[in-house]
Amino acid sequence: MPWKAEGSTGNKQNLNLSADAFTVMQMDELAFIGKENHSRFVSTVFENYRDRVNDEVRQEQQRRREALNAKEEPTMSEKRRQEKLRKLEDQYRNELSKAYPRDVPKKISLQQKAFDYLYENCPEQELYKNPSDYLKIVLERYARLDVGQREKVFFDETVRKLEGACSKKCCVDITMESTKGQRRFSVRPYGIVQSRILPYYYLIGMSQEIGSKKPEAAASFRLCRITDVHENTTKNGSLTALEKDQLKEKLQKNDAAYLLESREEVVVRLTQQGEKLLANKQFQRPAPFEKEADGIYRFKCSANQASNYFSSFGANAVILEPKRLRDRMRKMYEEAFLRYRQETEEENKKPRTAGQPDARGE
Repeated sequence: MPWKAEGSTGNKQNLNLSADAFTVMQMDELAFIGKENHSRFVSTVFENYRDRVNDEVRQEQQRRREALNAKEEPTMSEKRRQEKLRKLEDQYRNELSKAYPRDVPKKISLQQKAFDYLYENCPEQELYKNPSDYLKIVLERYARLDVGQREKVFFDETVRKLEGACSKKCCVDITMESTKGQRRFSVRPYGIVQSRILPYYYLIGMSQEIGSKKPEAAASFRLCRITDVHENTTKNGSLTALEKDQLKEKLQKNDAAYLLESREEVVVRLTQQGEKLLANKQFQRPAPFEKEADGIYRFKCSANQASNYFSSFGANAVILEPKRLRDRMRKMYEEAFLRYRQETEEENKKPRTAGQPDARGE
């Protein structure tokens, strides 16, 4: 008998996630969708990741069956054996139901495809107690992947199309979200490559913006910014051996995240606290190639990588060279200081009740 839908309208579905899983969901919605959209996010993860989770659950179920069979007495009747197996399966369903905390109860409006799968003779009914448990277990296990793996799960359809085009040496036309709005590019793909310094994936290839007169050039596209992919069978998507070697060399020098940016010498003076941050903060860290006296470090990286990395160091890192990067960082901190001062002044102008501290805590 099919599961019974919980809501009468809007494809409503109860979902009670752990605090950790809900936090991951919020972060990934902003990173992958650009805004909060529980319906699209939960439905997409469920559709793209449930098969892997079901395989894991079935493998564990089979392992338990085999362990039980190994303990059985040869003279046990078939009826008794089946009773034990049913009890074992019920026990495992209960374990799955209680495997993760229930901290954030929500009622999610599922997209139609996901909703229909759950409530029209769902083939996984024997694995889970109810649809809420099924959704929860898929989302909880997804949340325990690293961000790069989660990105590939969420954009599974895009990944499959791009990998198919790569294997067929087919040109693809992609639509991409950028600060300038949607842009379309024709790409002869090299492959989908994960950054060494960021946990994200990028489409690498030789590309030309559709409608542009600029010549084709090496390009890197963040996977989550690609909104549409179409194979273009009218164009040859093959890369020459020389082009492959050039792209490989660029990836080795600059990384997928900064493929189009030239590396240069960046000189930074670090305080003692800055040196501790350098040792502990690995995300986007450029590799130092020379350390001098007085806390001076020399790096070989792009200006954007240096800016992204050292911007969180505050007063514990001062860019000395190149001058344009030093000026950019100084301007960023000056603007931040003025913004904080403005906010503080506006806060202090507001009427205060007796005993209430001002913005300075006084």
